[in-house]
Amino acid sequence: MLSIHDIIYLPDIAGLPRYILEDIATTFNISKDNSLDLAIEIYEKINNINVFNEISNFIVPYIFAGRTSVSWYPIKIINNEKTLLQFITERIGFNPLLQKNPECMTIDEEKISVEPKIIGGIKLNENGTSYLLRLIYKSESRRKISGLHVTSESITSFITVIIDEENGFLEVRGNDRVSRKVQQYFGKLLEGKIEPFERKNVIVPFGNSIESLADSLGGKLLETISITETIISELTEEQAISIGNILIAIDDYFLSGDLNKLEEILANSRQCFDRETEDYLSVPFTAIVLAGMSKLGMASNGELRDQPLYKAFQPYLQHQGGFLQFPLIEDGIINHYTLKVGLTTNTIYFVTPATEKSIEYVRKKILLLD
Repeated sequence: MLSIHDIIYLPDIAGLPRYILEDIATTFNISKDNSLDLAIEIYEKINNINVFNEISNFIVPYIFAGRTSVSWYPIKIINNEKTLLQFITERIGFNPLLQKNPECMTIDEEKISVEPKIIGGIKLNENGTSYLLRLIYKSESRRKISGLHVTSESITSFITVIIDEENGFLEVRGNDRVSRKVQQYFGKLLEGKIEPFERKNVIVPFGNSIESLADSLGGKLLETISITETIISELTEEQAISIGNILIAIDDYFLSGDLNKLEEILANSRQCFDRETEDYLSVPFTAIVLAGMSKLGMASNGELRDQPLYKAFQPYLQHQGGFLQFPLIEDGIINHYTLKVGLTTNTIYFVTPATEKSIEYVRKKILLLD
């Protein structure tokens, strides 16, 4: 049976938060040089399993988490005669929890393709219904000039995937592009054995409301990126000018105090909208102002929903994404995690480096596992 030590690679160590690397460096009296040199020296040391065990408490909560995007795919086996792990084992020719991929025992980057390959994995529970898999693939190719020659360099990347057969989901740690690549790989690998993969909509369980997602996490809404509701299909040039005149007139009123001029501009603007259609007169002016915008971003240092301007605009906006922050008690202290919610990609990005516990907390809320 493979252990977590068997599936950790240099990029995993290099991706740890700087303060974790520094704690490990202090433990082993390693010079705190730049992060990459530090990661290389730590990686060489932890190849020794005894050394790894000494500092595993620093590494394990972050090693496959950190600053990452997360997405989920529901899994439904068509025929329950076998487990998903058994199907995977049959298709790839080895049990990834018992041994590493024979083709990847020594990683030859020349043989790594853009299609992911399973390297190995570990059990996450006693009965083996939940497990973590590591995949490897060629993520990009770069060219660089070396003297008189141009050389090509392949970049190899690792992907972390969690499969929970009991709760029926596949979790991908990676951005939208990586998630699609994993979806295609497992869709092809398990074709005919499971229902087609479709990414979990992260906002539907909360009534399509990013505010409700923030509430479910016990957090606050920091920022939103929105498009405007199509209350008014299209403004004429005259109407757009009229809106601008109203805003300028309001500014002028606060400077000059000339109420008569403001009233004149408002009356003229009312006639402009009245001539087009009487329905416009029943539309709130806030919605008319927003109708001239294709996208609107709003942010706050605290709870955005407490801001009066957000309260005024919110009924006329369709959120496309946003930032949330929530507290989580870990090891007796309260940590705060900031998330970027991608409503068009259905991904959750941890701006604050995530721990396994923080990802688990968000997962349970979105997949309704509480």
